[in-house]
Amino acid sequence: MKNIFTIILLALAASVSYAQGINESIRYWDEGKLTWDDFEKRNFEGVEECYLDPIYHTRYQTQKYGNLSYMSHTVRTGFDKSDTWVRTEYISDRLLRYNQLILDIAEANAREMQAELNSSSGYSPSYIFEHYVRKGKNLVDKMSEESKWGDDMTVIERYEREYAQKLQETPADTIPQIKLKNWGCGYQIGYSTGIFTGIGKELFKPHHNMTLGFTASYKRSHLILDMELGSCQTRTDLPLMAEISGEEREIVWAAGSGVGRMDIDLDYGYAVYDGSILKACPFVGVGMNMFNKEMNDGDKTFTASISGLNLLAGLNMNWKFKRVLSNMTYNESAVRTKIYAARTNLIKGVAPVWSVNIGIAFDFYGRSPQTAE
Repeated sequence: MKNIFTIILLALAASVSYAQGINESIRYWDEGKLTWDDFEKRNFEGVEECYLDPIYHTRYQTQKYGNLSYMSHTVRTGFDKSDTWVRTEYISDRLLRYNQLILDIAEANAREMQAELNSSSGYSPSYIFEHYVRKGKNLVDKMSEESKWGDDMTVIERYEREYAQKLQETPADTIPQIKLKNWGCGYQIGYSTGIFTGIGKELFKPHHNMTLGFTASYKRSHLILDMELGSCQTRTDLPLMAEISGEEREIVWAAGSGVGRMDIDLDYGYAVYDGSILKACPFVGVGMNMFNKEMNDGDKTFTASISGLNLLAGLNMNWKFKRVLSNMTYNESAVRTKIYAARTNLIKGVAPVWSVNIGIAFDFYGRSPQTAE
């Protein structure tokens, strides 16, 4: 067992050492201008004066852009110094400029690749990588042939001006452009309270509830199922009719009695604004509002309840504190504040009960990035 453990440790150490060795031989474009010290092999036998082959290193990692965490491949331009050589008799400023231009062309190409990876175009990272590797090779080959492999300084200078401008105009990194499918879904969990007005204020004290909601969306339209479960107290004696042992009888909810409350609403909302920080979604809805209380009649227990149709209108405001984008999913985490007015016909023969309600909830919502057609 000890031998196996030792072998595993040695293998891990060897792999780490090997990886470090590879990393030490890589020279990146952003480490500064090229020098002849970057060419490790001298007096290399070959028909060419020198050799430098750009490579594109990609790494899957998370980058932060404000409240957006973007999980994708990042690209870095470099070359392997151990595979780079120069014949000493040809060392010159002219040849160094030619090799620097090769790297500048590769870097400009890498920045275009990074912008494509950040565009959520739907193409796979491997497809994008292969496309730009081929494109980069073709661009370098074209420059090499036109400049006669660095001998024609007029061509070199023209390309230097062109790619200096491209590198200046194209940032090394770009904020991801989110292109999402039309359909989305999410859920909310939180707390709400409501204050009755008019005759409702004479009947009930403010109610307090736990809330649970589900959202389905299409483009900017949102269909929201919101459920509330809580309690409140009566302010005055409230006479009701209830069925007890198959008989309709009058009962009284005494002032100060605690009663349970349940509400379920189906709302339609439209996101008039949906930015990186805030989503504002006015809505209208319809639902059912119910108050109930468990009571005793001698040795019997029964539940008395009153309920009515609920009509409501208000505004949902989602304050986004975290967004996560990858090649497969887009998710938002937000704090949703909800304020709405409701009109409920609770008791027959009594005017409708109005209330002003507010709520706060954690909102979790997701959509999928678009795929290329």
